[in-house]
Amino acid sequence: MLVAYDDPDLLRTTGTAAQSPFVIAITRAGISGLPHVINACVFTSAFSASNSFLFCGSRVLYGLALRGQAPKIFVKCTKSGLPLIAVLFCVSCSPAQVLLRIDDADH
Repeated sequence: MLVAYDDPDLLRTTGTAAQSPFVIAITRAGISGLPHVINACVFTSAFSASNSFLFCGSRVLYGLALRGQAPKIFVKCTKSGLPLIAVLFCVSCSPAQVLLRIDDADH
């Protein structure tokens, strides 16, 4: 299942994954449901990566606060040990990061 480098379907801008070489090859092979499975895998992978970055970012911020290199408010934890203020701060920065990344991709 190969797609040529100059295939016109690769250059279509549909706003979906229709121009993906994997989706094009699978569609041409006549497998109808598999492109949706691939799209679900890509979505799951992106969600997993964002979850991991949220976990790491909040723990790094918590660690910096413990060492005195970030404001002490980030040291506050719940009874179960969740650095809640650090997690909320990282969550509040997420929309800005997405917007900046989208703006960066346009240029």
